[in-house]
Amino acid sequence: MFLNRSLTNARHRTALATLFTLATLTLAPALAQSGSRILSSYLGTTPMLDGVLAAGEWDDATSFTGVRDWIPEFTPVTHDADLSLHGFVKHDAEWLYFAFFVTDDLLYGIDTDRWLPDENRKAHALTREGFPWFGDEMELLINATGRWNGDEGAEGNGSSWQMVCNLTKSRLGGIGIGGLLEGEPRSDPAAWNTYAAWIRDGAQKAVAKANPEGGGYVIEWAVRFNPCLEISPGKFYTPTDDPADVGLNIAVGDLDQKMHGNFGGFHHEQWFSGEPHLRTQKRQWGTLRLMGTTPKPGATRAKADVRINSPAVAQVIPDHGISGEFGTWTVVYQVGPDGIHTGGGIRVQLPDSWHAGPRNSANRLQTSDPRDEHYVTGAASAEGVVLKTIVESERNDPLIKHAKTSLDGRSERYVFVVRVQVTRGELKPGDTLSVTYGDRSAGSTGYRVGAVSTDPEPVLIAVDTRGTGTFELHQPSPTIQALPGEAVELLFHGPSQGTVGVPVQMLLSILDKEQNPSTRSERITLSVVSGRADVPATVDLALGSGHARFPLTPLAPGIIRLRAVTRELGLTADSNPMRVTPEPPAASIYWGDLHSHARRSWDGVGDHSFDYARNVTGLDFYALTDHSVAPPSPTLTRGLSGTSWKEYNDQTEQFNDPPRFVTLHAYECSFEKPYGHHNVYFRNEPGPLANPSQVTLPELWDLLKQGDALTIPHHTGKFPAEIDFSIHNPHFRRNFEIYSGHGLSEAFDPAHPLSFEHSTFTSPSTSLDGLSHAQDAWALGLILSTIASSDDHRAHPGQPNLGLVAVRAPALSRDNVFQALHDRQTYATTGARIILDFTVNGVPMGSNVVVDSIPEIRIAAIGTDTIAKVELLKFQKPAKHFVVVEKWRPDSAEFDVTLQDAAFESGAIYYVRLEQRRNVRDRMAMAWSSPIWTNSPKR
Repeated sequence: MFLNRSLTNARHRTALATLFTLATLTLAPALAQSGSRILSSYLGTTPMLDGVLAAGEWDDATSFTGVRDWIPEFTPVTHDADLSLHGFVKHDAEWLYFAFFVTDDLLYGIDTDRWLPDENRKAHALTREGFPWFGDEMELLINATGRWNGDEGAEGNGSSWQMVCNLTKSRLGGIGIGGLLEGEPRSDPAAWNTYAAWIRDGAQKAVAKANPEGGGYVIEWAVRFNPCLEISPGKFYTPTDDPADVGLNIAVGDLDQKMHGNFGGFHHEQWFSGEPHLRTQKRQWGTLRLMGTTPKPGATRAKADVRINSPAVAQVIPDHGISGEFGTWTVVYQVGPDGIHTGGGIRVQLPDSWHAGPRNSANRLQTSDPRDEHYVTGAASAEGVVLKTIVESERNDPLIKHAKTSLDGRSERYVFVVRVQVTRGELKPGDTLSVTYGDRSAGSTGYRVGAVSTDPEPVLIAVDTRGTGTFELHQPSPTIQALPGEAVELLFHGPSQGTVGVPVQMLLSILDKEQNPSTRSERITLSVVSGRADVPATVDLALGSGHARFPLTPLAPGIIRLRAVTRELGLTADSNPMRVTPEPPAASIYWGDLHSHARRSWDGVGDHSFDYARNVTGLDFYALTDHSVAPPSPTLTRGLSGTSWKEYNDQTEQFNDPPRFVTLHAYECSFEKPYGHHNVYFRNEPGPLANPSQVTLPELWDLLKQGDALTIPHHTGKFPAEIDFSIHNPHFRRNFEIYSGHGLSEAFDPAHPLSFEHSTFTSPSTSLDGLSHAQDAWALGLILSTIASSDDHRAHPGQPNLGLVAVRAPALSRDNVFQALHDRQTYATTGARIILDFTVNGVPMGSNVVVDSIPEIRIAAIGTDTIAKVELLKFQKPAKHFVVVEKWRPDSAEFDVTLQDAAFESGAIYYVRLEQRRNVRDRMAMAWSSPIWTNSPKR
């Protein structure tokens, strides 16, 4: 709802017309002398800061209008449809509240491009070099002391300040999300840091939302008296004091299409009080009269009546945060007509995604140490009430991985319930009971938002009003959203194969430090590093998209490599190499992630893995492999079961879009010893869903149809117990996950940089010293090709350092990808899209080849970086292990060699591994071919 759906309801139109008419009663007439406007703020009900001016919510506030009679800094406003506002102001016991409904015919960055002023190309930088006020915005200026000495401006502390609420950027939301920003004086680091702390700690809060039907926006703004209204040294205003006058000014900034002629190219800048060019000086400000405990004259409802008769309400302040960043959030429950008696209280649960911490664990939530992070406290507004606050199932583990019971009956890793119980006293209707996450008052760094950006998600609140121990869920649930942070990385992907004259699509995406797609807009400059191609000079990332596609047309055979540079941030990325041929080859290389989890896994979070795979990491094919479980009750929603299997498969089907993007039906079946964890894949249609607690691995194979299903084992090199490779079915187990985010299962080698011991992907792990690795399986006679995939648990598949599988197929379709896996036409990389060719007597990797003499071996590679090392490995009985038979150090991005193995004996197994010079993120960049198995000709 936005201003009651643009006032389409007649009753709501009448109510708001009444509110706006009151402006003539409550706003003192503008005096001829500037700087003498007066607004009065009366004691009223606590509004919900949600960017919606709900009916009745601001009835007890002083209302005022503008802006044609305000002071113009630039072009005067002559039409209300161009720019106007209806404003409201009131206060409760702790906070001063403003609301503004701004009519604006053109919204910068929403209806227009996000152009930059000539004076500062870094205007949107969230630093002191940026322009907080650049955009459609409002500024609030308060001089709490009500005094000035001369021509000074705001000091940037509780005595006087100037802050900004921008429609399209904010300190907590970044570029693209409206909210609060630091204001003036930016030249004073102390003021800047004070403003930042107020925003971060919630001393000021604001919500800015554009009208979804166009033509304006709403801002709701809250200012806590302490620390923001220091009326005299060390004394902050409270309504129990006598009425007080403080200095006030308000500005509305209107930025439309790019123009010249004033600083920043503003269309309008209108000030509540002052005179042009002097509007920020304290002596130019008007007056805000704080009326203490006095309600607004003529209010249709007394405040006490509203509190007693109103239902319980809840809100989260603020209602968003930045993924991976620390802050403070308060869930406030306003008690309803039943009150809360001794023994009663509330239980509060943030969304699971808000607890997603490092190493695929949950951030510890605790009430034990007020100096440590994630400290939680409870509070009540009524005097004399004593509370007890606990985190249910609190542990002191640094990595929380155990399941906990949620308010809606689930048992999940990322569930935390906070209980606040009234142990003495009672709460009356209208009192508040709250939970603060990340209380910093005793030195804690605060609460760290989960690693995944999200849509708005519900915060669950259950209430026990009578102290019986029975809690009922409160409805409606307030929501909270995790937003992406500042962009720190650029990704650049395209096809590995191109044909002269045939356009292909390239993908650019921009990420924050948690690998969430950034919402900022960027202009990206392109250049051709090698090869010949027709590409645009620049590409624009649209605000809020996180990615952009553009066409590339190869002009000649060869290897095409491109470079992309962002103009504002200076981020750089090189595309993966594209091999261009005069005619299309019989088979091309396609890239995928076949092992990934999201919210349906009890140990996963996130919702948009398919979109992420296609539009952020640019995969050609993708399989979501959430866990199968046996739910103990109908309310268990995480883990695949009969109740969620159809919805899960419908989602997979929805995103299947060949030949642009292919999805496979799949899930994970996590057996205990001696079988190990296996992912199950289906050719075209989903097959049977098996629960590992109810079937064995051989029984699963019995359920599957040959030729239409595959099972692929993973992280066997660290499985809690050695798996038994003698339990095998060659019809269904034809591939092996040699690498994932967990680490490398090629061979037992704890010292290897990619070993499980060196991975920070999950809990510290140890490599198994047993027959559980790829080389062991091959030596035992298993014919398995290599794949790699991420095992991501955050709906972020396809990361460039956690594992990808390459398949060779004639075209990109579900059937072709599955057939390539079935035929073992695959190889694995850590995520770098290295083009790798490996043949014995012209037969490609993943195959059996009949050899009757010395074999001819060819290895060719095109790296994403300089290739540091290439090794050819062989297993040949009676040897017990694979050995390196040849080694090269190319020191080049391309490599091609043909050789003969004079020591060949029938039955030899060959494979290739490759290392690049530089790490990708924190991991060595490598590739592993599938083996080639040799046999003697039949006599």
